[in-house]
Amino acid sequence: AMRDPNWLPSGWTAAYDEGGSVYYWHLNGETSWEKPGETDRLLAIQQYEAEEKEAEMARIEARRKAGIAYARKAQKRPNEVARQILSWHAGGA
Repeated sequence: AMRDPNWLPSGWTAAYDEGGSVYYWHLNGETSWEKPGETDRLLAIQQYEAEEKEAEMARIEARRKAGIAYARKAQKRPNEVARQILSWHAGGA
């Protein structure tokens, strides 16, 4: 769900200076040009994106390892078949 763009954390209010620029003030007297909570929101988005990228890289690595394991098994099969054929010829001759 999208958050209301005018939402502010508890105790914060938007105000305008003489030039019309928005600033924010808190009941405790703190003021800020940056919208309160916005930095936390942006950091949360960045962290989520980093975690998603890390998870995707892990999935890619797992698929790569599974592919290597499959390829190794596939490489062993011709040797097993060749040994079986040789054993038949040796026993049958």
